[in-house]
Formats: sequence, C-alpha cells, structure tokens
Amino acid sequence: MPADEARVSILDHGFLYGDSVYEAVRTFGGRPFRLGAHLARLERSAAGLFIRMPEGIEAAVDDVLRAGHGEQLVRIMVTRGVGSLGYDLDPEQTPTLVLLGMPVPKYPARFYDEGVRLATTDIRRNPQNSLDPSLKTSNLLNLRLAFMDARRQGADDVVMLNHRGEVAEASGSNIFLVKDGALQTPEMGAGILGGITRDFVIRLARDNGFQVTEGVISPEALRAADEVFLTSTTRSIMPATVLDSIPVGGGLPGALTRSLMESFEARVGAPIR
Repeated sequence: MPADEARVSILDHGFLYGDSVYEAVRTFGGRPFRLGAHLARLERSAAGLFIRMPEGIEAAVDDVLRAGHGEQLVRIMVTRGVGSLGYDLDPEQTPTLVLLGMPVPKYPARFYDEGVRLATTDIRRNPQNSLDPSLKTSNLLNLRLAFMDARRQGADDVVMLNHRGEVAEASGSNIFLVKDGALQTPEMGAGILGGITRDFVIRLARDNGFQVTEGVISPEALRAADEVFLTSTTRSIMPATVLDSIPVGGGLPGALTRSLMESFEARVGAPIR
C-alpha cells in the first residue's frame, strides 16, 4: 500500500520505546544482495532484544520487490508490537512487521569521484555493555546525534570513537583504511555493527590478494592512512578523502579503493553508484 495509507498503533512499543530491530536489503540487477545474511542478522538482533520473529519475511520481501521498479531498497522492521505501557515482557504480545520498499538512494557523484569528508566527534559510540552496537536496533539516536555534529562541522559523515577512544564506525557505515598496500578495519570488539557489506568486502579483498586485518585502530592511524573508505548496503564502497578538514593520503580516492570498487561491481554484476 502507499506509505501515506499505512498505519501503526501509537501503542506499538517500536513507537513508544524504539523497541525494534531492522535490516535494509538492496538489489543489484534486480536480485536482493545477500538476503540470507541480512535475515540471519535480523534474527540475531531480535533474539538480543527478546523479540519473537514473525514468519514469512522472505516471501514478503519478494512481494515488495515485485511491486517496485529498477534497483530497490527494502527496509524490514520488526517491533515488539502493541502492548501496555511498561517494560514487563508480555508473552501474548504479537510482533509488528513492516516492510518499506523504495528506489535505492542515489548519492552525489562527487562522493565516489572525489570522496566524502569525514569529521570526528565527542559523541562516543554506545559501549557493548550498554546498548550493544552489534545489534541492529531502531534506536539510532547515538548515531544520528553524532552525524548531526559532523554535518555542523561541514563534513558529509562522522567517524565515531568508542569509549576507549578507538575508531569504531561511521553513522551508518563501516570504516576501512589502507596503509602500505594492506587493509585494516576495526574489530568487532571495538563496538561496531558487523556489516554485511563489510564482510563481503573483506572476502573480496582477500580474493584479490590483499592483506586484511581486523583490530584496534587509533584516530592517529586513520589520519595517517594512505586511503580510507566506507562500506554499507547503500554506499557499497565509498572513498573518504578528508578527515577533520585535513586531506587523507593524496586527497583523492586511492588506487586500492578504486580497484576494490571495480571488483565489487564485477562481482555483483551492476554499478554501485
């Protein structure tokens, strides 16, 4: 149905408490990219919030894709459902399932040709023993406030640090750096979401003969990188060429980043921009 005809109760706990999980799945050449991995992560996130998973999600995704045209993005949301006010678990509460279908967002061409501008912020990523970033929940205020702070600094996106001051992730993307021909990306212990595209790019890079390590990355190491890029469902691979108003590497997308972008497109059989 059209979005303006859809209705969710004001007593739904997704509205009252941000008590929900979600995934965003895109297509390449009309085919959903790594749908199984997205649904597995959705199930893990739901289990982490003690939300029961409804049935029939994969079939519903197919229905949404058949109703659309061109490359599509499907956002899948599962909330705890309608219930009374309060935090007690209600075994009778029925989860709400919502799917939004839309064209894949188009980023400005300069983001891929020239790279995005990043900025650090004093807003830290949620610690794992608070609201675990490895759970993809709809509570996105931590990320949104950090993104807004970066935008106020004139940047396109933010680099969030964890409570130890280590590089974690961007507002909706994972971060990679290139140094001396090898790739580095923050480990899960840094407090990040294990990105579906991140995992794909790690395997792609290793298939192409590049060394990839997951570990602790300092802000200083990020600033001293030869290249930096972001990965996400909608961005795929996107270069970053400025950090805190200072050029990264040569200030233009680097050769290794461009090589991975080309390999990504060849593997999925469709352009990423």
